[in-house]
Amino acid sequence: SKLVQWMVQHKFGMSISVQEIRDLCRSSSGLGLSAVASSGKKGCFSVFLAETPANFSGFVTDSESSNHGLSKEAQHEAVCLLNGRGWPMAVLPEHQGYEISAWLRVRSARLRREPLGRILVFVKHAHTGLCLLGKSGGRLVPYTDSDAYQKRCNMQKLRPTGVQPGERYVATWHVLRDCLRFLLLRMGDGGKGELASNDLKHLFRQQFGAELSETAFGCLNLSDLLVHPELEP
Repeated sequence: SKLVQWMVQHKFGMSISVQEIRDLCRSSSGLGLSAVASSGKKGCFSVFLAETPANFSGFVTDSESSNHGLSKEAQHEAVCLLNGRGWPMAVLPEHQGYEISAWLRVRSARLRREPLGRILVFVKHAHTGLCLLGKSGGRLVPYTDSDAYQKRCNMQKLRPTGVQPGERYVATWHVLRDCLRFLLLRMGDGGKGELASNDLKHLFRQQFGAELSETAFGCLNLSDLLVHPELEP
């Protein structure tokens, strides 16, 4: 449904909601809908044609997906183009992957011969596997502009992430140990001395007026921080 939404915007310059797409498909002959249970997104669905087009050669297969959709030569060309940046910004952040895929086809005669589906598979791999792309504000961007890259840089330089100038944050192991000890003694679940890790940052702000940032201690995520040798009894 999101791909259809982007294609309408891309080809015709029209904005249409997912609900409008659903309603149009239900009222149009020759179109069908199917739920996408594996997407993990509520209300996600696919649109399909009741009759197979004459020139349809099939969807991307599992073996093609495992090869990231493109030949080695096409992958190399796509990597070079992504490294050069310059793709247009999609109207909606969640459409950026489609916009990048279309841009790759426009920029390369080799990639223009490839179906959009195969290029979409590669763009996803460029994000999740190659670290050529990352996300910032929900939008795909060059990896060095992404939130993940900024967080990794902060981790390497022992700087906090998401802390505004002038905001307090926990900066030393000694303070961190004292704060955790206080929370475990005073707020541990049912006196068991246990705290849910997903509550910790909120509790630090609530109880101490300070941010807890794992990158300030050289960790990329909170789970790594909590098992760090510095916090061992």
